[in-house]
Amino acid sequence: MTKSGWMTCIAASMLLLGACSHAAPAQYVDTGDGGRGWRITCGGMFSSTGDCYDKAAYQCMNRGYTIVRETDISPPQSPYFWNEAGAHEIVAKCN
Repeated sequence: MTKSGWMTCIAASMLLLGACSHAAPAQYVDTGDGGRGWRITCGGMFSSTGDCYDKAAYQCMNRGYTIVRETDISPPQSPYFWNEAGAHEIVAKCN
């Protein structure tokens, strides 16, 4: 494969990976008050902070949710890639 073929393959792989990372991941965690809730991370280059709240609503369905904790996460900086997009993390407890 030629050098331009490899570059095209790498670029396509990165686009596919970016498309898959759009959904905000959720992890079931202890909330610190004896209950359980969802830790949801969102933001960054391919999603927005609103995705956190959408995911919390999805995880809790029609019960609603309460935000237990919110955190802004600064992105690591690289000399090869400028990343201004930070992430946002919430812990949501279903009502």
